Formats: sequence, C-alpha cells, structure tokens
Amino acid sequence: METLMKRALDIAHLFDVPRGEMACEPYGTGNINDTFCLTVRPWTGAVRRYILQRVNRYVFPDPEPMMGNIQRVTHYLRGVIARGGGDPARETLTLVRAMDGRPWITDASGDLWRVYLFIEGTVSTDMPDSPEMFAAAGEAFGRFQRQLGGFDAATLHPTLPDFHNTPARLQQLTNAIGRKGQNVKLAARLLGWKVDIFTETRYNEANAIGHGLEQVASVAEVSMNQLLEAGYTSLDLLRQATDEELSDKLAISDSRIADLRSAINFLAPVAEPEPRAAEEDTDAGNSEKAQDGDED
Repeated sequence: METLMKRALDIAHLFDVPRGEMACEPYGTGNINDTFCLTVRPWTGAVRRYILQRVNRYVFPDPEPMMGNIQRVTHYLRGVIARGGGDPARETLTLVRAMDGRPWITDASGDLWRVYLFIEGTVSTDMPDSPEMFAAAGEAFGRFQRQLGGFDAATLHPTLPDFHNTPARLQQLTNAIGRKGQNVKLAARLLGWKVDIFTETRYNEANAIGHGLEQVASVAEVSMNQLLEAGYTSLDLLRQATDEELSDKLAISDSRIADLRSAINFLAPVAEPEPRAAEEDTDAGNSEKAQDGDED
C-alpha cells in the first residue's frame, strides 16, 4: 500500500491542482478502483481536496472510452444544472485535467488515473439507514434521469460489453462451474469449503420440500430448526409420525398437531383411488357373487 500511495502522490503532481504541500490517503469503502483523498495546502489560499483514483483495468480493461462517456455526461449535466440555476460544481462530478490538458493520465505501467473535485460538506453511504434516506436516494436518481432526458445516449461507448446480456452471463457462470460442477468441486477442495452441487431437478425438489416444511412449521407454530432437529426433513416423515411422537419431539398440543396434519394434507394430499378403478373392483365383486350364485 505504501508503494501505491507513493505512486498516487507522484501522479497527483501531474494534474492541474494548486502547487503546495500535498498529502494522499486511502478514501472510502469502494472495492473496485483504488481511491484516495488528495489534500493540497497551497503556498497561498485555502486548503483544497480532490478525489484521485486509479481505475481497475481488470474490471475495466478499456477505460479510455469509459472516461469519454464521463466527459460527455458531466459536460451535458453542467449545462442543464447551470440553466436551472443550480451549482454544477456541487451537483455533478467535475474532472480535473492533467497539466498537459488531458482529462486523465496513463502511467508507465498502463494504469489510468483520474482526479475529481472533492464536493465538500457531503457524505456518501453504502446503504440507506432510514426510509427518508432511501427516499432521498430515489429522488436523486430520478432527478439525474430527468436531467439526462435530452442527452443522446447513442454517443456513449459500451463500458463493459455484454454486461446486461443475461444469456452471456449465464454461459460464463456455466463455464465457471464446469461439467458436472468439476471446477466448483476443485475450488472447494483447494479452499477447504463444503459445497453441495445439485441438478436443476434436485434443486427444485429441495426447494419445494423446504417451502412445504416452512408452511407446516408456521401453522404448527414451531421453527424449521425444531422440525429438522427432530428428524422431520420431509412432509412424508411428518405424516407417518404418530400423534404421540409429534407431541414428544415437538412439544406441541393436540390442537397444534391437528392443525399440522391439516396443513400436510393440504400441501401434499394423499392420492385417492381413481373412481374408474373403484368401479371396476365393484363390478368384479358383483361378478364373483353372480358366479357364486350360479354355482349354488
């Protein structure tokens, strides 16, 4: 980290920020790009802060078109905000150019660095911690969409090709899992993890069983853990248990047992004999009686 911090500080000197004493430290909780707060104490004037980032080329292998997108969108927003009487410096991102006029810097290692003005007096949260904050986030996003209503999206470059291509994502997942889960099994073995691999049919069956048990547990007012610890892992096992066993293992009253059995019968009713088969049995019985009569 110290080496990266030194690189960040060296890069900061290449951007058009006031000359003076500079300090750089990691900032925020993001887990994609390397983000730093750059503090500049000019020889004259007030202290200024900036956000300095190294873009993750593993996630964004072609970051230059992405930076072009940011330039276009923020330039458009600045105009919309200014015409609406707002403050573009506080209501949208402001890219700080390098000393040579470029909006970003690519270092000798091929890493792309960018700098934004730090918007003072604001906070960024990872998750809303109140309904009011959640509502404010929705309002801000709606305002952002409205402001971009006249923007020509055709001028933007795809940042991550196939990012929203669900079939392609599913194929990537399938490839990662491997034939019959071999890649997952290997990774689990190497990492010491316990991983259960199900076929789609088995997964659906397990889900259906689990859902049924949850409903029965709710009706009987017992927890899923109680059912499982008592050995009742399926509706059939519950159906086969006697009232005494259920009372002893689950510690529930007779009325709860009756409710539990009603729920089981509703969720997994026992198949009744088909009428036709019953009629055939009756006919066969009548025929036998008739034969017996003939013999008499």
